[in-house]
Order: sequence, then C-alpha cells, then structure tokens
Amino acid sequence: MRIHPRFSYNGISAQEITSFIQGTFPEWERPAILFMRDWLNTEETIEVQTSGSSGDPTVWQTTKSAMEASASMTANVFRCHSGTSALLALPAGYIAGKMMLVRAMTLGWSLTSIMPNAQPLSMVNQPFDFAAFTPMQLATLNNEQLKMLSQFGSVILGGAAVPDALRERLASYCDNVFETYGMAETLSHIAVRKLSSERIPFVALEGVQLSVDAEQRLQISAPHIHPEILQTQDVVQLLSPSEFYYKGRHDRVINSGGIKLFAEVIEKKLEPFLDRPYHVNSLPDNILGRRLVLYIESESPIDEMKLMERMSTALERYEVPKQIIVVQTLERTSSGKIKQIKEKNMELVFASANENKVLEVEHKLGGDIRLKSLRAIGCNEDIPETGDTLEENARMKARYVWDNYKVDCFADDTGLEVDALDGAPGVYSARYAGPQRNSEHNMDLLLTNLHGKSNRTAQFRTVICLISGGEEFLFEGVVRGEIMEQRRGTDGFGYDPVFRPEGANETFAEMTMDMKNTISHRGRAIALLSHFLKNK
Repeated sequence: MRIHPRFSYNGISAQEITSFIQGTFPEWERPAILFMRDWLNTEETIEVQTSGSSGDPTVWQTTKSAMEASASMTANVFRCHSGTSALLALPAGYIAGKMMLVRAMTLGWSLTSIMPNAQPLSMVNQPFDFAAFTPMQLATLNNEQLKMLSQFGSVILGGAAVPDALRERLASYCDNVFETYGMAETLSHIAVRKLSSERIPFVALEGVQLSVDAEQRLQISAPHIHPEILQTQDVVQLLSPSEFYYKGRHDRVINSGGIKLFAEVIEKKLEPFLDRPYHVNSLPDNILGRRLVLYIESESPIDEMKLMERMSTALERYEVPKQIIVVQTLERTSSGKIKQIKEKNMELVFASANENKVLEVEHKLGGDIRLKSLRAIGCNEDIPETGDTLEENARMKARYVWDNYKVDCFADDTGLEVDALDGAPGVYSARYAGPQRNSEHNMDLLLTNLHGKSNRTAQFRTVICLISGGEEFLFEGVVRGEIMEQRRGTDGFGYDPVFRPEGANETFAEMTMDMKNTISHRGRAIALLSHFLKNK
C-alpha cells in the first residue's frame, strides 16, 4: 500500500521505514511494527482486532482501502492533512491504535508513538496537532497537563463512556476535545461532538447517512467503509440524517412494570454516589416482569439504607433499584470492562418442605432458576439439624439431599447473634426458649437476658450451602443492628419486633416488606447465590 512521502514514525522517515521495521523492538512497540509490515505487503485485506469496549475483543478481516477512506474522513473533519504532528498513545494491537497508524501513513503525519499507559501526558513535553485517548487516560491529569492538553490541535476520546466529572474538568480547561461514536464495523468514529456538554448532539462525518429502525436503533450507511447498512444495538434520538443523541444500548433497556429504563443512563447518574465498581441490571419479577438491580463490587459491607436514600434523591422514581447485591468480584471482559450478567436456565432442589418458602426464594433468585422442594423429589423424612453452627446445619441438610438423591441442591440456616450474649441465641434462635419454637417466648427470654446490659449490638446471619456436582459452596448474608428494649411493630416474624438494623429508625417489624427485603440477611445470601449461579 502507498505511504505518504511526508510520513514519519518516531523520527524515522517514509523512505527509511521499510528497513526500519525489520529490526527488533520492545514488546510494547511490536504490534505497531507488525501492523506496518502488514500494511506494506501486497495483500488488500488486513486483520484487525477490537479493543473489547463493548464485550470481548474480536478479530476480523477488513480492506486497506476502507481503512484509508476512514482516515480521510477524520482528516477532513479535523483538518489534519500532511505535516500534522500526532501522538499514538493507544495500543496498536487494537483497531483504534491501528487507525492512528493508517492516518499517519496515508495522510503524511509525523507520528510520535509512546508506550500505552494510564497517564500518557506524563511521557510527553509538547503539544500535538492531533491525539486520541481513552477517557481513563485523561482521568488523572494534573493542572499542568491539562494546560498542555489545551494547546493540542484536536483531541478525540473513545472506547468508553465519558464520566460527567471528567467531562466537566476537561471542558473547564479545553475547547479542543471531542467525544467520538463508532464501532468495529465502521473501523473508527463515524460521528463526533464537542465534549463540553451532553446536550450537544453527535454529528455524522461527511459521507455517512443515519436512520433508525422501529426500535429506534441506529442504522449507519457508510458505503466507502462498509458495503451494507449497519444495524446497531444503540438506541438514539435521531434529529436528522446526520445528527443524533445517544440514549443507550438496546440490550440494556429494562422494561420494568411497563416503564423502559436505560441501564447506562442510571449508571451515569450513580457516578457521584459510588466509589467502587458497579453494574445496573435486572432480574425476573413476578409483578414487574423485570426488577431493577444494582450490583456493587466490594469486599466490605455497604450501608444500603443510606445508599438507597441518596439514590432516591438523584434518580427518578422508577430508576431507583429494587435490590442491591454486593459481590466480591464482577466478571470483566479481557479489556477490563464489566460484563453483563447473563441469565441461565437451571433447576435446583431447595432443602425445604415449606412450599411457600421455596416459591419466595425462587422469586428472589430470578425466574431463570427453577426450584424444587423436598416433597417434589420424594423426600418426606425430617432431615436432622443437630449442628453447633449455622454452617454445620446448612451443610448437613444439603449433604443429606445430595447423598441420597444425587441432585444439585442448597440449604440454609439463619440465626440471631447477640454480641453481649457471646453470639447467642445463634443456631438455637428458633428454639431459644424451648422446643416449642414460640417467637414470643424467645423474645421474652432475649430481653430478660439483655436486661441491664449497655451493649445491645447484634446481627442476623443467614448461611447457604450449595452442593453442585458434589462440590460445596458457602454463602453468607449479614445485617448488623441492635436489640431494642421493647417490641416495636406488628409485621414480620421471629425476632423482627426487637431488631433494628444499622442506619434505620424502624425495626424489621415496622418496615414495609419491600424495604426489609432490600437489606434482608437472607436476601443478601440469596443474592450472592444467584450471582454465583449466573456466572459459574
């Protein structure tokens, strides 16, 4: 393929490049060198790879002429022709980095290539006419670096959504930064907009025509890049054949009770409240069809009551998640983006003879997981619960079902653990006052044993033991709180009238069922089980 005579790569001229790329190079630079070798061969097609910004990276073949056409589109909109100084700070193994090389080689740019990293401006000491970054690469710029960025000619951002905080910070310093819209099939961006405000629509590059289907998903006609009309999964508000507002991915639109909710929009609104990874998704719901769920990655407890209060002030009524699920790890793509949690159809036995409880837990797990009760598999015997801990009891019940019926199953056990009573009643919570399992008598004995004690902190704890393929997995849900001096509230069951969770003014017995389910210890354990089952 043709290389513009004014092209240079790290000071190596176009005339020297053929011999230069036959040498040896550091590992970070090899993808750029290999691509230039491929560009100079006689083949018309070339292999490219996505960065995985919307999933796992994919590899496919495209034509060099299509890449040249895309490069020309960029040059025309940003007026970057021969002699342009450009910075390559993106990995050249992926399409975005490759397109920087194509622009430089075919348009005659003077290209400076640096090792891709999270702080590229720390490695340069001069502005460039053109540069491309991901939002993450500009997230930690200091004021001096921002001033230098403002002296660049044009800066484009792509590969991920731009956080509002970054948008506002860049806009306060720079008027030369543009947000891009594109996808793998278009090789690079096909629309751009000034970064300063989301109220500015994306404008298509010359030669691109836009339309939408019946679901308002964007359709792209760019015959010089792709021979067919490209059907995207992006829902947009189309203003004209060349302008649109991006709303969100069609596969991330959640229909909850007839209301269409855009997961990406809600995630963006949650940015100020969450300082750790999170993901908005949904689970099947018998009433709403789908209920909105917020997954948070954290190894430490979350104050869910406080978070729900803050979210209710920032989100529309229907945008507030119905459930918060805290997990240790959210699955990611190879590029580091959080993967959508996919549902799987499976069947499990819940070691309970209480059909109503089985239905309640099945509802919390999500409609893609079907539960069978003990009676449904012909188990009518009383399974012993003689363990000294909640873990032992849950394991004992699950192991009994597996050993005798050889089906994947799980069992649970729950207890109230009071700090001043050395964890009592604990595993004996249901029969604390005697084998008759009387809740009123249990509460009377608890209050008597705590009389005169200043430390009334306690926790409800649920342990679930899952046996899948013979292998055991444990899940724990905990709600910290304190024991009241007298009963409050008439709803709930067990110790609910005397237990007030942390961050709440009401006891469990005074709360609505929806609020209690949001922070329930059993609900937390079930949520962890559900997350595990959907990702195993």
